[in-house]
Amino acid sequence: MLSREDIEHLATLARLELTEQEKEVFPKQLSDVVGFIKAVTEIETTDVARDFTNVNTMRDDVARTKDNAEERERIMGEMPEIEKDLLKVPKIL
Repeated sequence: MLSREDIEHLATLARLELTEQEKEVFPKQLSDVVGFIKAVTEIETTDVARDFTNVNTMRDDVARTKDNAEERERIMGEMPEIEKDLLKVPKIL
């Protein structure tokens, strides 16, 4: 289990100011987190396929001009300024 001194040292490194109550509670909580991480790292993963990053979970990037024409008109109608069919916003720089 992490000691109170360990928690104070970690708080200093993270530039956190902890209350006395937090200094009492955090050693147990952080020890539980470290224990959980240790348990996860011990899980056997040799039979797990590592090629899971090639799965595309994103939608197709397709322009939908006909589907949302009514919505576009509604938004354009709510804008205070429109220039050349574009929304005009104030400069910020």
